[in-house]
Amino acid sequence: MTIVTGDLENAGTTATVFLYVYGETKCSGPIILGSGKHQLFNPNTADIFKVKMIQLLLGTQKVT
Repeated sequence: MTIVTGDLENAGTTATVFLYVYGETKCSGPIILGSGKHQLFNPNTADIFKVKMIQLLLGTQKVT
């Protein structure tokens, strides 16, 4: 998964960033992408994450 941060002034964050993946019958629970320990989500950059979701991928409804 690739998260691209915009190039506007002050784009980016050092906050904890997470997402949820919703399947037909299951939800992943929070998947933490950044926790402030490492500098991620800088302006005008792309951060790449590997996330295991084999059971949820079938019938995925949305990612929030």
